[in-house]
Amino acid sequence: MDPETRAYLDEMRREINHRLDGVDQRFESADRRVVQLGVLVEQVRHEVQTVAEMVVANTEAIAGLRLRLDAR
Repeated sequence: MDPETRAYLDEMRREINHRLDGVDQRFESADRRVVQLGVLVEQVRHEVQTVAEMVVANTEAIAGLRLRLDAR
């Protein structure tokens, strides 16, 4: 292979490697964001469940109070 072709191919290889490094970094960043989003979703799910349980408890307490008031 002549030196010019060799130099051209070496430069192309360096450029491709550089671009692929950038792609790898973007994927790693996206992976981190997906993990963070998963943690947030789980936290929100837990908070919604807590609120739902409190609503049920309050509804039952209100129903009990109504029964006591109606009994008077």
